[in-house]
Amino acid sequence: MKNKILYLCANDGSDTRVSKEIETLSKSFDIFYLGVGKKSDLSFSLEQTHTNKLITGSHKSLKTILILIINVLRLLSKNKFEKIHVVDEQFYIFFLPFLLGQKVVLDIFDSFFLKLNLPNNKFYVGKKIVYGFPKKIIVTDENRFGLLPKFAQKKAVVIPNVPKYQKYVKKINDNRKLTICYFGSLHKDRGTLFLNELLSYSDEVRVIAAGWLMDDYTKNFIKNNKVEYLGVMRQQQINEILTNNGDYLLALYPVSNINNIYASPNKIYDGLQTQTPVIINSEIIVSSFVKENNFGFVIENSTDVNFEELIYELKKLKNTYNFDPGIIKKYSWEMYEEKLIQL
Repeated sequence: MKNKILYLCANDGSDTRVSKEIETLSKSFDIFYLGVGKKSDLSFSLEQTHTNKLITGSHKSLKTILILIINVLRLLSKNKFEKIHVVDEQFYIFFLPFLLGQKVVLDIFDSFFLKLNLPNNKFYVGKKIVYGFPKKIIVTDENRFGLLPKFAQKKAVVIPNVPKYQKYVKKINDNRKLTICYFGSLHKDRGTLFLNELLSYSDEVRVIAAGWLMDDYTKNFIKNNKVEYLGVMRQQQINEILTNNGDYLLALYPVSNINNIYASPNKIYDGLQTQTPVIINSEIIVSSFVKENNFGFVIENSTDVNFEELIYELKKLKNTYNFDPGIIKKYSWEMYEEKLIQL
């Protein structure tokens, strides 16, 4: 009989990292999943759980949080959990008083503190509360690890946003055309505005988009006849599209806060796995990793782009990037599964 884990997050089970974590943890534990949203065909993670429940509403709603707390208390009263896995600081803080004495793993996808430009020891007292009680903390890369306060680093581990390993055979497409893939949380400031301007400069550029439409600007953008929007998809489907159709994968981030500047995008590793170069802005720290290893095209100044010149360069370079098989294998989910299970 497997030990039990309570997996607590503000997602409906469609997030790709959540799906990978649930699949891995379910190999060794019975997963009790409590999330936010409405159950649908897109709630991929729920297929791997022992029991699951989604609370309809928003994680920003006090009513939703209160219902979640009631459900957490009910689950704790009826079950002995090996550990409680909680995604993100801003979500965990509501449940902290009710999880005292439990073995909590705090999993930081997007840092609330970094969004407020509070790295390292800034707002130390608050961090002492949030980071002090969990037994383990997960961050997504070494840069983010270095932004934790020193006391939290002692209990932190790095598990990157990498995809599952699979041998993909990259299809080389017509050099005269340019297909840019745009996946994930789709927002005006995270790529939509950039792509809208790019499309206006050439009839030979098209966009394949999939993911969550985060604003009205993006909802209008997908109506463009040069854009093919595919909805929310599984990771495997995304990677097959990249392999067969993608010349580039867009990974742009606004530099409005430290969380974005230190973004740890799974897109880089999806591109690496499928041998699809990324387009990333130089203001993002991880762009140096892309540049050093020749995984993609780095835009030196994302606020002042010559789009005609950019299209020319992207076409010229699209089949010249380097994808070393050893590095592909190194940055695959299987390399980190045991670390996650053992936390």
